[in-house]
Formats: sequence, C-alpha cells, structure tokens
Amino acid sequence: MDEERLDVGGAVSYGWRTMVDNILFFVIIGLIFFIVTAIFYVPAGFAYKYPYITAIVYILGFLVSVYVHMAMVNISLIVSRGEKPTYSDLFSATKYYWKFLLADILYSLLVLAGMILCIIPGIYWGVRYHFNAYFIIDQDMSPIDAIRRSGQITKGAWWDVFLLFVLSWLIMLAGIILCGVGTLFAYPIVFMAIVFAYRQLQETASPVVTPAEAGPPAETPPIA
Repeated sequence: MDEERLDVGGAVSYGWRTMVDNILFFVIIGLIFFIVTAIFYVPAGFAYKYPYITAIVYILGFLVSVYVHMAMVNISLIVSRGEKPTYSDLFSATKYYWKFLLADILYSLLVLAGMILCIIPGIYWGVRYHFNAYFIIDQDMSPIDAIRRSGQITKGAWWDVFLLFVLSWLIMLAGIILCGVGTLFAYPIVFMAIVFAYRQLQETASPVVTPAEAGPPAETPPIA
C-alpha cells in the first residue's frame, strides 16, 4: 500500500489547534483530574506504616485513574467529531467503565508480558494495541475485539505511531520542565494528536469483512 497511513506532523498540529480552541476547558478539567487523583495517591504516601490502608488507597487510586483516562478518551473523541465539549462529558461515558477497566488490565498485562520478554515485545505491543480504549467508547466493542481491532489498524503503520508516541512523550516532558504547569497544556495536545491518529488509521486501514458480508464460499468445481 503506497498510501500514507499516518500524518504524524498533522496529528501534532491538530493537537495544538484543538488545545488552543478549547484551552480554558482543558485547563479546568486538567486541574479537576489532578486534584481528584491527588486525593487518593498523596495520602497513601504518608500511610506507609499501615500497609493494608495503603493498598486500599492505591487500588482506589488506580480505579479513579482508569476513570480519568476513560473520560479523556471520551472527550477527545467528542472534540474530534467537531462537537464542543461540556463538563457533563466527564460522565457521559460512565456506562463503558467496566469494559474499559477490563481492557486496560488486559492491555497492561500484555505489555508487561512483552517487557518481561526482553522489553522490545512490550514496546511493540504497547504501540500496536494502544487504540483499544478508543474502540470501546467510539464503537462499543468488547475488550478483546477492541484490542484485536487496534492491532489491525496499526498494521503497516507501527513506526509512524511509535514516532507519534515519542513526540507525545517529549511534549509531556516539556510540560513537566515548565514547573509542571505546562502539563495542563501538554496533555490535551497529546490526547488530541492520538485521537487524530485513531481516526486516520481507521480511514486508511483495510476494511474488516465479516463472514456474512463475504457471502457463501464458492463451490469447488468438479474434478474431471
């Protein structure tokens, strides 16, 4: 296929433009997410003398962080459709939470297994199956189908997606260097760049043909 699968520069430019267009909204929800996450993780750091309490707080923190990730994926999908996001969109994807959580756990285990196998497989699988979260919310797929479909749309575009993730990491690093405040502007750029990639990879991916669409198998001609 000679067609360009992913415009990495276009993805980052799109992330920048949408961040600027919705800057106040993104800054406010970024602050909300930071405060909510800190409520769980900061106290756990001072409760090391009580391991059971620490474990419970960290588990709750993990569940909240998954919800935050889900909300951001949902908001980025809404913005990518050309719609104006609202604060109620923080809760509009709640019905997908348990599927999202299961997919997140399966994806994390897959990446962890790859990291154990000399790291490189973990990086490869982490990039290839990253878009599962978007399929769950955007197309209401099951966790397994979402992971499988992510692998299909990244086929032939792995290096482009990997480059986008490296650039995203550098953008977040720049935000951290700017006294941490820059992350309020960096994270929407990253999320919107990734949802741009999700949309474009779907458009350029080979279509999925189900058995029903493929029709009955052709009859084998008789052997003379």
